[in-house]
Amino acid sequence: MWGALETLTAASGSYDLVTKRCAFLFAEYDYHKQILEHLREHRNSNVHSGDESDNTKFSCFQLQRYFYNLILFHLRNQGEFSSLDEANSFLDLPANKRILEDRKKLIEKALKFIQ
Repeated sequence: MWGALETLTAASGSYDLVTKRCAFLFAEYDYHKQILEHLREHRNSNVHSGDESDNTKFSCFQLQRYFYNLILFHLRNQGEFSSLDEANSFLDLPANKRILEDRKKLIEKALKFIQ
């Protein structure tokens, strides 16, 4: 399941982006980012160290929620983005409305400046 998330969100190989991009889909960004970081660490300990845990099944169920929401995001926004990279660039945006509005103002100033 984690591999599927990596394929959709970090095709370029920067796997730290998986948690940020998946968390962007939720209003409680910081909360979900923390859960995803925990799931990533759990997955890595299982895969790289061979550690087994009683929580593995629970972690898989949690991952399903993020995978499901990511797939829904792509299905609902079919045609909005020209590529997976463009959709991921969208998911890289700050998950804070004020920061986005400030960035929009800067971009508008830059557009006026270069005309």
